[in-house]
Amino acid sequence: IAKWKVGPPWQVVDKIDVYYSIGHLMASEGDTRHPTGEYVVALDKLSKDRYLNVGPTHPEAAQLIDLRGPKMELLYDFPTYLEPHYAQMIKAG
Repeated sequence: IAKWKVGPPWQVVDKIDVYYSIGHLMASEGDTRHPTGEYVVALDKLSKDRYLNVGPTHPEAAQLIDLRGPKMELLYDFPTYLEPHYAQMIKAG
């Protein structure tokens, strides 16, 4: 995932590796009028070998990344049900 500066001069500010192919990205409050841009979740696919098979389906992977500092930081790596195609992150309370 690359974090970049919008507007001239367009430049990449930071990069962070994810473990599997990203199917979709979800930014915090990204579908709202005032997105926060604090976090991003990489909704990964093709991660069948990452977690134990616990039934007829295999869990996929997702990774929560903090965008707030000068360097992006992986906060949490977790399994999800099948391949997620849509997610939303909103503030609590």
